[in-house]
Amino acid sequence: YDSSPLSLAFNAFVKFFNTNVGWAIALLALSALSFIWQLFSNLIQLAVPTDSSTSTGSSSADMLSSSGSASDVNVAAILMIVFGVIIIALFVIAIASAISTYISGMLSYVALQSEEGKSISFSEAWEATSKRFWRLYLASLLAGLKIFGWTLLFIIPGIIASLRYKLLPYVIMADSETSGVGSSHESTKQLVKGRLMEVFGIATVASIVPFVGSLVGLTGNAALFSQLKTYNDAKLEKPKVHWLNYLGLILIGVLVLFLMMIGLIILLLLLPATLK
Repeated sequence: YDSSPLSLAFNAFVKFFNTNVGWAIALLALSALSFIWQLFSNLIQLAVPTDSSTSTGSSSADMLSSSGSASDVNVAAILMIVFGVIIIALFVIAIASAISTYISGMLSYVALQSEEGKSISFSEAWEATSKRFWRLYLASLLAGLKIFGWTLLFIIPGIIASLRYKLLPYVIMADSETSGVGSSHESTKQLVKGRLMEVFGIATVASIVPFVGSLVGLTGNAALFSQLKTYNDAKLEKPKVHWLNYLGLILIGVLVLFLMMIGLIILLLLLPATLK
């Protein structure tokens, strides 16, 4: 049992490349394109300034010009347009969530099979995900609602809930039986019980590794799921959680202290001028 998130994630990363190099290259290419697009979008936003005064003046003029003809506007037409926009938005959301579910399921399945040293084709991953699509879709939707609800009530429980259901796609894709959504959630909670810090450790490694972080997180979670399931099924005692799983908390603490120090320095610099 490897409790170190660094060695677990990177060993799984190497294994993924050895068994499914085509998938790995495709994911790296998509990550690179996403990074370039994000960088390009940010540069465009910086290069094109917004003129708030012009927009404010034009909007005021539009309001004045439209106020005279407001009585001629057909309320029924406006309602139809709003209704149509809502229908289109719901349709787009449904399509996007279905695509996201398929991608999540296929990648989780390939990562799990890589842990067993198996090479998986696109058709095999597609077929495996199609068999579990509705269970994966509804379970992910329910998990998202739970995380959202806990986040609205309390921030920390929301974070804990997001970590608890991080391995949910792996639980469903590894299960050949047609179990329900509720049982998938219960299996996930039992799987990570007492080991949430290891899930957090993999998430930390994925977030601090540049360019290939998403692939490291995918493979690391698959490796963590595999060893947790093996030990849980055999009812074996797991070792103590490795200290590197707390690296994220250490980095957050260092960042908070750094910001407090910067704030204190600024306060000390401004204090003499304020006293004068």
